[in-house]
Amino acid sequence: MKDRVFYHAEERVHGLPPHLLADAWFRCSSVDGEPSLVLLDFAGGTEVGVAGKYDRACRWIAAEQPNNENESLYIVILAPFADETLTKPMITEGENTRVQVVYSEEARRLLGGLDQVSRWLKD
Repeated sequence: MKDRVFYHAEERVHGLPPHLLADAWFRCSSVDGEPSLVLLDFAGGTEVGVAGKYDRACRWIAAEQPNNENESLYIVILAPFADETLTKPMITEGENTRVQVVYSEEARRLLGGLDQVSRWLKD
């Protein structure tokens, strides 16, 4: 994988199974210059789904970071339709600074045009 190149999962294409962890990822250097791998998950589901994604991401980081001593692993979950106050009580894993969830309007802004069309996506 090359630095500063944006990769994405080819889900259900060419007979591939659905992805389990991330929709997209990129390798970069952190602020302090250390190599980092950042995984992005675009969570379109409910608070229950987002809590499950957070827990799964925490477990993955805990399992994989020791095997990647020369690279810091991070996961960012963009949850444009989840409410933070409803999601947090459903999370079973402890807090992990390498896993971040961006909720509701802030996530929609980061996803660009999604905030503009989101009013039509709500019931």
